[in-house]
Amino acid sequence: MRSFKKPKKDRFMKLQILNTNLNLSLIDRLLEIRQVNDKEKFLNPTWQNSWYDPFKLDNLDKAVDKIIQVMKNNERIVVFGDYDVDGVTSTYVVFYFLYKFL
Repeated sequence: MRSFKKPKKDRFMKLQILNTNLNLSLIDRLLEIRQVNDKEKFLNPTWQNSWYDPFKLDNLDKAVDKIIQVMKNNERIVVFGDYDVDGVTSTYVVFYFLYKFL
């Protein structure tokens, strides 16, 4: 029987959490390691603080232009996603939006 070994990244993270700035609480150390600058906003999220400009995603403007071109030419769109929980969910959200609103 083979034993499972954790990836080195996990070990490094654990060592970093245990050994970084011992004067801070565990939560503060985790937030520091994750480079969270505003603890209050992170721990108490609001819709306004969580909204980001979607056009900051790489090449989103090109994707929008392509969808407009496809719609004008009356072509089909294939929505492809991966099979984990967030992949299936996001694939369905995109499919539903395209089906219902476009």
